[in-house]
Amino acid sequence: MINPKTKRKISKKLLLGLFSLSLGLLISFESTDVTAYAAEASQNSLVAEQRKQLQYAVDDMVNVVNSNAYFNYASQAAKSQYEKAIGNATTVLARSDASFKELQEATIRINNSKKVIINEIKTIVQKQKLQKAIEQNQFQVAAAKNLMANYPKTVEKVRPQLEAIVQKSEKLVAHAQQILSRL
Repeated sequence: MINPKTKRKISKKLLLGLFSLSLGLLISFESTDVTAYAAEASQNSLVAEQRKQLQYAVDDMVNVVNSNAYFNYASQAAKSQYEKAIGNATTVLARSDASFKELQEATIRINNSKKVIINEIKTIVQKQKLQKAIEQNQFQVAAAKNLMANYPKTVEKVRPQLEAIVQKSEKLVAHAQQILSRL
């Protein structure tokens, strides 16, 4: 037989153990609920922020489409791609159940199509600058040749340097025209 004192000690330890176990389970269930709620709230705020970013991108269409660069320089293919991305984004925004990934992908499509337009415009501007530099250089070469042909005594002392400059300029123009043809 077990001593009554020992029996009480065992009972107390057993009750204390059960109480600790039930308290531990209760805390873990509550923290799981809190964690799940926090994760859900965090996901909802991410979706809301992504939705806001997509709305900004769609709203910016007015600025993009009304820009001189878009109107005059962007190719029809780039414009079409951009407008299609905007249409897709508008459809995604209209859906209240759109996922974070859908919103994110729509935003990326708009930004990528906008980058295509920007890169096209940069290329056109580079071409124009290069063409202008070629024309200026050709004008200066023609002026130097005119000086050498019509005023040989005036340029007599600097003629070798002038001829070297003309020759170098003509090579640069030829090289620039090759680059221009590739752009």
